[in-house]
Amino acid sequence: MDWRGQNRTGVVKAMIYYYFESKQGLYQAVMQRIGSELDAAFKQLASESLPTEEAIKASIRSGVTYGAMYPHRGMLWFYEAIQNQGQYGQSSGWQKSFWSMTTILERGMAEGILRSLDPFLTAINILGVCTFYFNAHENLKYLDPTRQLLSSEAIERQTKAAIDLIWAGIKA
Repeated sequence: MDWRGQNRTGVVKAMIYYYFESKQGLYQAVMQRIGSELDAAFKQLASESLPTEEAIKASIRSGVTYGAMYPHRGMLWFYEAIQNQGQYGQSSGWQKSFWSMTTILERGMAEGILRSLDPFLTAINILGVCTFYFNAHENLKYLDPTRQLLSSEAIERQTKAAIDLIWAGIKA
């Protein structure tokens, strides 16, 4: 804090309390924004207008794209799990995107396009494949320092690899 009461962000503490009532209120607002952004990213994918295979591949693309746009958000999710046992994450609304994926998987099994699987666990695994690359990129970059893991070319290769891996594992 400097002599005006501002921190490194240039925000006066009183402004946080005025708009959010507390640091906890600010944190809740951040978590709700994340939930809203995830919902927007996955909103139309569970509708029956997209064929199942296309909906799954589009969901994976959306998941990887979201991870690329916000590569440090994974830290917030881990912090939320460790510090708050998911209390604020639960109220953020992110679950809508998760349930959209399970809906697509259930539809695919009913159509005979997907093999028999547990949609809940499969959605968790798909989420992991889509996000781990970005959540751990600060550690992964040391495996091969010549790779630019967050370049658009590397992200496109990651997207294709994720789609190929997941589709091979779930198709009938």
